[in-house]
Amino acid sequence: MGYRRRKRFSYLRESTIAPHRSSALYLIFLAVFCVLIFRLFSLQVVHHQAFADKAEAIHQTERILNPSRGDIYFQNKNKELIPVAINKQYFSIYAVPKDIAQPKEVSEQLAKILPLSEEEIFSHLNKPHDPYEMLIKKTEDKNLINKITNLSLKGIHIQKTFYRYYPFKSLASQTIGFVAQTKKDSDFSGKYGLEAYYNDILAGKAGFFKGNKDALGRLIIAHKSLEKDMTEGASLITTIDKNVQFA
Repeated sequence: MGYRRRKRFSYLRESTIAPHRSSALYLIFLAVFCVLIFRLFSLQVVHHQAFADKAEAIHQTERILNPSRGDIYFQNKNKELIPVAINKQYFSIYAVPKDIAQPKEVSEQLAKILPLSEEEIFSHLNKPHDPYEMLIKKTEDKNLINKITNLSLKGIHIQKTFYRYYPFKSLASQTIGFVAQTKKDSDFSGKYGLEAYYNDILAGKAGFFKGNKDALGRLIIAHKSLEKDMTEGASLITTIDKNVQFA
């Protein structure tokens, strides 16, 4: 008789606990579900614009489109054009130290190619939070550039740039003039001679682009972009006799 009472009591207790466990689990799942719903609502509705602005900022870019400066030509007695002021392509080599995991190893590799000592290169690369370090400001050695390119070193970059070049050096320099950077910005303008007198024609007009870029950094021309067309500089063909100037 006592055994039957204990068995019945045990059965009643288990029957009472089971619904409580089910209710507790239900409440837990309900709470988690409510948290997820609130989080989704917060991301998609409350903070939607903030996240949209951040995503757009990642892909947006503003860029000044600089035109190529026009060339200057003299002539010879046969009326053949002689270039006396042109744009020549150069390269600069720079590093982004924060992207370089092994600055010592990279320094060793670069020291075999660059006209810099390993210690000097390492002093530039061993800056974990530095976003920019110039290694070679200006070179026309394409063989050197090819060697750097073939190494495919992360954090080492090559930038192509153009500088004004005078094939005849200082000859007729008073007539041709020269270009230099202005103090107020990084633009080059004529400061003397033909370079200065015809500067507006030679310089052209800079353009402007504000819009999106793709994953490769290329500009995406679309209806939402703001653009101002760039006008390339015009070349100047003079009747100046080269032989007279260089006599």
